[in-house]
Amino acid sequence: MKTADVHATTVVSGESTGAPDDDLDDLIKLALGMSRRLPPRALATGQIIDDAYRIEEVLGEGGMGRVYRAHDIRLGRDVAIKLHVVVAVDGQQWSLREASALARLSHPNAVTVYQVGTWSGHPWVAMEYVPGGTARTWLAAASRTPREILAMYVAAGRGLAAAHAAGIVHRDFKPDNVLVTDDGHPRVADFGLALELAKSDGRATNLVMGTPAYMAPEQWAREEIGPAADQFAFAVALWEALTGKRPFVGDSDATLRAALARPPAPPARPLPRHVEAGLRRALARDPAARWPGMPSLLAELGRDPQRTRRNLAGVAVAGVVLLGTGAGLASLRGRDAAPTASPCLDATADFATATRLRRVLPAANGDRALAKLDTWMTGWRTARTAACEDVHVRRIQPVALLELRELCLDRARATLEATLAELPRVKDRTGLVDELPPIAECADVVQLSNSAPLPADPAARAEIESISAVIGQVEVMRTVGRVEEALATITALVPRADATQRKALASEVRISLGANLIANNKLAGVLSTFEQAAKLAAEAHDDVLGARAWLFILDTLIARLERPADAESMVPVAEAAVLRAGNTPRLRAELVSSMGDVAMKRGNWALARDRYTEAIALQEQVYGENSELARTLNRLAAISVELGDLPAARTHLRRAADVLERNYGPRFRHLAVVWTTLGDVEHRAGNLEEARALFERGLALKEATSGPTSVVLVPTLVELASTLCDHGDLELATTHIRRALEIATRELGPAHAKVADATHVLARIQRARTDFRAAEQSVKEALAIQLRLGAIPPADQMELTLADIALRTGRPALARAAVARARPIAAAQGEGSYAVAKVHEMTGRVELALGHRDVGLAALEQAHTMLVVKRGAAHREVVAVQAVIDGAKTATPRAPGARDPAAP
Repeated sequence: MKTADVHATTVVSGESTGAPDDDLDDLIKLALGMSRRLPPRALATGQIIDDAYRIEEVLGEGGMGRVYRAHDIRLGRDVAIKLHVVVAVDGQQWSLREASALARLSHPNAVTVYQVGTWSGHPWVAMEYVPGGTARTWLAAASRTPREILAMYVAAGRGLAAAHAAGIVHRDFKPDNVLVTDDGHPRVADFGLALELAKSDGRATNLVMGTPAYMAPEQWAREEIGPAADQFAFAVALWEALTGKRPFVGDSDATLRAALARPPAPPARPLPRHVEAGLRRALARDPAARWPGMPSLLAELGRDPQRTRRNLAGVAVAGVVLLGTGAGLASLRGRDAAPTASPCLDATADFATATRLRRVLPAANGDRALAKLDTWMTGWRTARTAACEDVHVRRIQPVALLELRELCLDRARATLEATLAELPRVKDRTGLVDELPPIAECADVVQLSNSAPLPADPAARAEIESISAVIGQVEVMRTVGRVEEALATITALVPRADATQRKALASEVRISLGANLIANNKLAGVLSTFEQAAKLAAEAHDDVLGARAWLFILDTLIARLERPADAESMVPVAEAAVLRAGNTPRLRAELVSSMGDVAMKRGNWALARDRYTEAIALQEQVYGENSELARTLNRLAAISVELGDLPAARTHLRRAADVLERNYGPRFRHLAVVWTTLGDVEHRAGNLEEARALFERGLALKEATSGPTSVVLVPTLVELASTLCDHGDLELATTHIRRALEIATRELGPAHAKVADATHVLARIQRARTDFRAAEQSVKEALAIQLRLGAIPPADQMELTLADIALRTGRPALARAAVARARPIAAAQGEGSYAVAKVHEMTGRVELALGHRDVGLAALEQAHTMLVVKRGAAHREVVAVQAVIDGAKTATPRAPGARDPAAP
């Protein structure tokens, strides 16, 4: 991957592009060296299609696609857009035919369709946005009387009849396609599968689309279909709503089709005689034997056989009572139905291991872990049952999709089992449970539809399932610190995954391999590993996997390889990948957080603040309160420090600490990071004793949880040494900084940014010891490392340290050159930044040393004013600048080139 080439063709705007798919694809294609890719099957928030509709949010999804709320930017109204996962055949003709037919449909019980078309080959329909639920959710929300149900469906049937009158066959009528407004008004929706009726015989060609549970026999047989097919589907839906069970059931396509060859069984609950007779006729196998049309069926359903001329009102009430009699007809919600055998009862698990753990785990941390486990396992059971019922009970998804959902859930369960085995042995139990995979991903129809079906060969299928399970187990090994074992296991898995010829699986294995290389500090091959994963995901047309790979690439460049310039060039590619994968909140949260990291590394504090703020909102939506949220709050606090807003930094850190202590306990390892950042806040505020105590507290926790030689100790050791230096405890400061340098060099290599940071603090300690030769050598070493990473912070502060040493040794010209190099780096952080204030301060001192009193005083006074705002008038840095100003004003002016009075 040539990052320079990608950078040359893109611009980092810091905003979501909303770019067309072609533009997104070009970025990914360029980065991977690939030809054009297949279009994605999802739209992204903020994306605009047809130059008219801006996608706002996902409303839901079904077996055929995803529904979005969008904003019509031309007419200023909200619309609903359904994007189908299928690729249209001859899509442009399809869209024109649909537009012509659907434009004729206008009825109070039918959702208005505004426009139809294709996007990257996928059919889409823009329709009226109807807030509320569906007939299915309406039925489940409260006890509904038979009269209410019948009235609801008869009204919906009028909308269906209006569609037929306009020449449209719906072809996918079901409860989920009847929208019910908040005031109970039904509207038939989702005419995305409808076809215009040919004028010659009033029939249309069936493309074998629809929902199996509601499809008429002629749809299964791929025969020509007409309005009678919608009548059949309507009758199935109403029968189901009134009795709690559909008239034809089967646990596979074959058994369902066999059931359609027989008359419906007696209803699960008694129906009024005329209603049952009317529905049975509508359910006839032969379309010609059904009602002449929807109006005839609706008239029969609305007929009251008990009505007499003597007492219309009284008998009408009696008719309602009659309709309401019979076993269980008082409530028609599914939960009140008589229990029936389900093929999905064995799809759940009891997770007995988790129950046994209650006797093993200490109460303090075990209770938190087990509470999270209970929630996760409940979600797993629900998802497993739903996956089964969507195929075998609701009949709304194909068996191939069930197999992929089960593969995903089985892998999640394997991860759970590995987690349960580790829980008694680890300290951070709640954090380990947090790493369990999100169950919702196993129900993502759009994503799963990208995957190839599982092979029919049992041995090949078993191998795929085995590899998938081991990937989950490896992630647990890595999380609990068994990093060498995890790396060995995943390395051995690569050839096995490649042998399956499933490129998505090979991509997953490489993503895990890259993560485990990082965990073992083996960075040499990490980037190429993630690039291979991204390319394999692209070849597999798996956009979510591709987005994950690009996010890992971005994080590797930022946090592992310390290549912020290259990371910045990769931001547009990663964003394109996330947009292509649907811009889900989870992926967006990771992307925006990484964008904040890039901005922070580049010294763009304001942009970093905005990105972290956005990431926090997304993380709260996706995860709630967890360690990832606390991490981002910590980084936002660090940015607030750079922006000089110490009160805001303290607020963010207090919240981060509260999140961690409440959810993970008072000895959770990430609290040490929060204490380190809070120590930096107090250090900058001039509270050296408080800062020292916080750093020592954080260091002790890191040593207890990660060991005395872990690289995670380095930032705290560096900050502690810096504080001790300012406090005057140079011996202890030297001990800590030497320890930090030894760990960082050994674990990260001699050219790492953390080595540069530690070397810079060593230079400051040496300067305080008046060992200026050693100090100058150290700061030059730090600068050499930092400048290889780019002319970015903290290179400016290192240059100012070099300038100070030059002044103290009587070389103001050298000092002026160092300040000149620091100035643009500081300016990039904002004209009102602390970095710019320090440049003004050193400029003033240099100019005084050169004999330019007025220029020097002006610069010092400007620095003083800025530092008062950033630090307060009593801060030691502000007091020191004021002392230089006062001394310069009272001293006798010196000739240019005279020695700096502040130098020893």
